[in-house]
Amino acid sequence: MAALYTIGAFAVIFDAEGRVLLCHRRDMDMWNLPGGGVESGELPTEAVIREVKEETGLDVVVQRLVGVYGKSDKDDLVFAFVCEGVGGALTETDESDACRYFALDDMPSNTMPRQVTRIRDAIASETLPLFRRQTEPSSKVWLQRLERYTQSCQKLFELRSRIVDVHPLLQKLYPIAIVADAQFYIFDVDDAGQAYTFVKQAPTPMPIPQGVRAAFPLNVYDGRAVCVVTDEVFDEPGGYVTILHEFVHCYQWEACEPQLRETLEIARAAIVRGDFMWELNYAFPYEAPTFMEPYAAFLDAVARNQGDRIQDCRVRLSQTLRKDEFEYMVWQEWKEGFARTIENRIKQRLGLTENHGGAEPPFSRVTFYEGGARWLAFWASQEPAALLDIEKLFHRMKSLSTNEADS
Repeated sequence: MAALYTIGAFAVIFDAEGRVLLCHRRDMDMWNLPGGGVESGELPTEAVIREVKEETGLDVVVQRLVGVYGKSDKDDLVFAFVCEGVGGALTETDESDACRYFALDDMPSNTMPRQVTRIRDAIASETLPLFRRQTEPSSKVWLQRLERYTQSCQKLFELRSRIVDVHPLLQKLYPIAIVADAQFYIFDVDDAGQAYTFVKQAPTPMPIPQGVRAAFPLNVYDGRAVCVVTDEVFDEPGGYVTILHEFVHCYQWEACEPQLRETLEIARAAIVRGDFMWELNYAFPYEAPTFMEPYAAFLDAVARNQGDRIQDCRVRLSQTLRKDEFEYMVWQEWKEGFARTIENRIKQRLGLTENHGGAEPPFSRVTFYEGGARWLAFWASQEPAALLDIEKLFHRMKSLSTNEADS
């Protein structure tokens, strides 16, 4: 038997300041666009005018169709229209206990995710209507997910109390963007520094794979460095340590990473050619004997705390590799090696197995994570304060890899 669709109609209403009108539902703690079901014999345009009046007290006219939306969890079709107020006044109604205009970057955290998408579509598409299947959660599912995500993020406060003295950077907790339904759900620490709260939903600019564990600046969050994960990380053994590893990268970004990138020819050249994934995709000659032999010797030397031998290996690498190859190696050793160093110190404190992947052939980018971590551990054993100034640390790693450096 063919599915019988229900039909809904919702209004996107902007005021003169570009704010959007939302209604707070009486039946649950959610903010929605005004609208509802299309009744028998009604056109969607007629239904949205009626629903807005019933829920808000406003008289409106329909300006344009934003889109027609299907739902992945039920046989519903929803029409979204941009409407303009022409009369009436905002008031409480039987269906809404509050109606307010909100700036687009200040919508309540308990706004229904599907409605947020429709609002963004109304802004982005001002000509032809969209036809979209929505995968965002329903109101009920979203409230459950919001509670679960918030509780999961909150556990980082308890964990931090156990490891905060590992390094001063752990005094700060960073934003977390959980990826689901092609959306970022961003949580950040409140102004009191006591709790994580949901602050924003935004579409991902590109497909992001399940299992992502990363940190990078998000344009949709004012360019701030954010830990980006999918939600199964909260259930994995060591998952919270993985999040703290990504927090190290957030710290690096805030402290000095953009400035250090500007000193690298390899980074500047990548930007010119539009290669923003060069850190992952660079074609390093990992299998070349001229690299493998001195780097294997370097890994052995740092494991044995042999300072003179370490320096000899670094000079050999600087003489063998091209400049871009050498810069790439040092960059990965500094960036990922430092993060692994902090990760392993946390794991030591918690009694977890340390991460030493990449130490054995075949070599790869991850080999530099281990090489950098071993090198930094060697320095820290000689100078306990060596890991406190990470900008100075980078320049030191770069200079001690040349034959001009003091041995």
